[in-house]
Amino acid sequence: MENELQGYKDRQQFWTEISVAQLSITNNLLLTISTGFLAFCFDKQEIKDLLLKADNNSSLFFYFLSLVFIALSTTLGIGVLFCRLYDFRISRHLSLTRKRFFEKHSNMINIEKDNKKVNLYDRVQILYKILFHKFPYIDIESVNNYPESEKIFESVKKLKRHSKVLGSATWLWTKIQVLYFFCAVICYVFHFIF
Repeated sequence: MENELQGYKDRQQFWTEISVAQLSITNNLLLTISTGFLAFCFDKQEIKDLLLKADNNSSLFFYFLSLVFIALSTTLGIGVLFCRLYDFRISRHLSLTRKRFFEKHSNMINIEKDNKKVNLYDRVQILYKILFHKFPYIDIESVNNYPESEKIFESVKKLKRHSKVLGSATWLWTKIQVLYFFCAVICYVFHFIF
């Protein structure tokens, strides 16, 4: 029974590592292609030609729409990079804090599961906080002062929420990044057709 449970744990860890690696590859590939496509689409001569041909407004519309979509795709890709970077940083820090706490107090940090829904405001707010404010570390003193200070539990809960929101943003924004990329390609093709 114990071997079977360990086997399930090993498989779960293996597939978690695979999905994280694939997400990284997907985002990096999309970001690279989006940036290259943006450079390819942004042709000054083509813009001049389209502006001079005022009679073909649909071609101009689709051309600029493709530029907007590819710029949005690239921007989301950069957002995903920062979300992943800080999500991994927070996860590593939480793991270190739990290890320190267990070593010091021979006890685990148990935090209630966060069932709050994540919305767009949460995603943008947490990303803004992480990028432009001091990272909320849990120092060794907080771990050592546990019985006198319960603040470590609030700090862990806050960091877990940050990690959840950043993870949610990563997956959602990657999907939207793909959608915007394909919309940009379709609009670019339409600009030749119409």
